[in-house]
Amino acid sequence: MLNGISVAKIEKIELITTPPAKYDAEGMGGIIHLNMIQREDVGTNADFGLTAGINARETLGANFNLNQRKS
Repeated sequence: MLNGISVAKIEKIELITTPPAKYDAEGMGGIIHLNMIQREDVGTNADFGLTAGINARETLGANFNLNQRKS
């Protein structure tokens, strides 16, 4: 899920190392809380992204997001 989130859409990242009792307390890890930017754009919005890389072989990728927002 985190691979699909654009960095431009994240406002703030909170690391909670000692979570309160309302969260399940299994394990020794903490909680990562992502505060997303609330966009107030009305109308049709689109995001498009391309990814390219070379490791053991070529890697290509693309994503497209289209949404309609009403008041």
